[in-house]
Amino acid sequence: MYVAGYETIIVVYLNQHGFYHPDSFPGCTLINLYPSETLGDFRTGTLNFSAKKIESMIRQGYADTIKATDYLEELRALIAK
Repeated sequence: MYVAGYETIIVVYLNQHGFYHPDSFPGCTLINLYPSETLGDFRTGTLNFSAKKIESMIRQGYADTIKATDYLEELRALIAK
């Protein structure tokens, strides 16, 4: 995305430990989104294709995205003041 010229990139992590440092992408704003709960390890998360697990991850991803969006809107309102 950076090479393509995007100035704002939302990075969605699949674990709670990843991080892309903004200094690695000069002139770009990185918004880092982490899952609020662990998605499991390699066996219980990555390789778990059960309908129940998939539905659970979709619900969690949606809830985390809404929470992050609400936070960003609040932050934008504070900056605008």
